[in-house]
Amino acid sequence: MHVTREELKQVTVPKETKTYVPVSHGSIIDLVSEELDKRKLKITSETYSANRGGQQMFGNFTIAGGNKEQDMNIGFRNSYDKSMQIGMVAGSRVIVCSNMMFSGDFKSVHMHNAGIKDELEKIVTLTVDSLEVNFKQIQKDTKKLKSVKVNKSKIAEVLGTMFLHEDIITTTQLSIIKNELVFQENFKDETMWDIYNHTTESLKKSPVTRLVNDHIKAHEFFMAL
Repeated sequence: MHVTREELKQVTVPKETKTYVPVSHGSIIDLVSEELDKRKLKITSETYSANRGGQQMFGNFTIAGGNKEQDMNIGFRNSYDKSMQIGMVAGSRVIVCSNMMFSGDFKSVHMHNAGIKDELEKIVTLTVDSLEVNFKQIQKDTKKLKSVKVNKSKIAEVLGTMFLHEDIITTTQLSIIKNELVFQENFKDETMWDIYNHTTESLKKSPVTRLVNDHIKAHEFFMAL
């Protein structure tokens, strides 16, 4: 479910215990945005998704400074129900369709105790540090994907492998990709780049708990083809 920054900040934060120190959704959002502002990196758009009444959230900042096709991007997640660790990753966002691209450089907080604030500040810094490097790598990956021609047989093979063997996409997502193949006008189904974007379009339907991991897994799959 899509929500606003203000709605996320209104979700009740769990009480601290001897073994668990919660971190509010709002504090993560503020830490990332403040670090970007400190480096004069402009957020051009922000989106948020939430599950379980706001117990799980995923946020996404699009950052100016990319190219005509893609902008830099930071994705971050948090939960109050202990279903997933705090985590964030730097990548890119395809301008024409808002599809996200994340590679394997995922950073997460491994503790929820008195030292979590320092660890969180550290991964925010490291993630913003990696923005430009990750973006450049993704541009190389994009070029590679565009260089690989596909036909109907290859498309069927790729989709079948993702669905049957790699557990990257669900039946619902496979249906979305099928629809994209028929009706999408921005990608002409001539290269692996087109199929990649059909896939990342379908991954918008991934649950918050799997969203980042699904994108990283899909990226690794396509780059290994």
